[in-house]
Amino acid sequence: MNKEKIKVALIGNIANNFFREAQSLQSSSKIVCHLYAVVNQFTPNTELPESDQPELKGNYPEWIKLMESIPVKHLILLSLGLGWIRSRKELNILRILSQYDLCVFSSQK
Repeated sequence: MNKEKIKVALIGNIANNFFREAQSLQSSSKIVCHLYAVVNQFTPNTELPESDQPELKGNYPEWIKLMESIPVKHLILLSLGLGWIRSRKELNILRILSQYDLCVFSSQK
C-alpha cells in the first residue's frame, strides 16, 4: 500500500472558493494541498484569503502561494502541451506545477 500523500495544487481563487477548499483539505492526512492565488494590482479583495480571514493579510501559511498574474487559460493550454511558453516565468510555474498529482484551475477570463 502506497503511503505517499497525494499532492494537489489549486490555481486561481475565484470568489475565494479555492481558499476555502484548500483550507479544508489541510486537515487531511492523505493530501498535501497548496493554493496558488493569482495576484496583481487589479485583484479584488474578494479573491484574497484575507477577505475571509483578515488576520491572514501579510501572514499567509506555507500552503498559500502567491503567483504573478499569468492568464490561467494559457497555463491550462501549456499544461496540456498546447500553445507555447512565452517567458521564463511561465516555464518556472510549469516546473512547479508538474510536481503535483492533480492541478485544478479556476479563472473568470
